[in-house]
Amino acid sequence: MTPALDLETDLDNFLRELCEEWEFCGPLTASALLKAHPTLHSHVFARAVLEAAGMNPERESGWTRRLKRRFAQRYRDDGISAARFADE
Repeated sequence: MTPALDLETDLDNFLRELCEEWEFCGPLTASALLKAHPTLHSHVFARAVLEAAGMNPERESGWTRRLKRRFAQRYRDDGISAARFADE
């Protein structure tokens, strides 16, 4: 049986997927995101990914929508925390 992932590990995997698929390969880590935002929401995640890639989120509405959608599909749009992730 495979052990359950924690949110930080899963979020790092998600960031890796975004790097491989869409080339958002900035220096962003799950640890830094969760430290700054214990409950992470899609809009905060999208902004952080774009900023880490050197992009201006205000000028990248298309990417912001795509990133928010991918986050919501994986975690929920109303936010995810370590405790909530463990419960799901």
